[in-house]
Parts: sequence; C-alpha cells; structure tokens
Amino acid sequence: MSELMGDQKLFQFFHHSLLAISPLILGIRIILLLQSSSPTVLDQEPTNTLAELCRRLKILRPVRLLETEQSIVPMTWGLLSSVVIVPASWRDRVRP
Repeated sequence: MSELMGDQKLFQFFHHSLLAISPLILGIRIILLLQSSSPTVLDQEPTNTLAELCRRLKILRPVRLLETEQSIVPMTWGLLSSVVIVPASWRDRVRP
C-alpha cells in the first residue's frame, strides 16, 4: 500500500513539474520560431547604431538585429548569442 502511495506522489510530482514548465517551453519555442522567420537588418544606419551601443556598453559578443512583420514589442534574448528583434514598423517611427 505504501509503495502505491509513493508511486502516486512521484507521478503527481512529475505531472505538476511538467505543468509548471510548460509555459516556459512554449515561450522558448515561440521565440525560436520568431527568430528563424525574421530577416537580419542590413541597413547601414541601424547596424552602425547597434555597433556603437555595443561599444559603449562594452558588449563584446556579436548582437544580431532582426526585424519581423509581426506586431510585437521590441525584444532581446540570448546568453551566448544575443538577439534584438524589432517590428518592421520601427522604420515608420524613426524616419521623418
């Protein structure tokens, strides 16, 4: 009887753990899909601005600047490979 209780508790632990980390796994998947579908910004002005900001902030690793057609807020992520993603509408807000 106590073995059955131990198995049930173990099952509950794994079940609750899976429920707890599911939003994290889903969020990482969405970010990776967004990253893979977003082109790199190649325009000289924004890439120069990003390089200058990296220099001022003493960021030594390369930072990728991506843009997406999706309606999102600007985001950044990455530990080893940093990424900044902005909506394509940023161009309308920056240029006169």
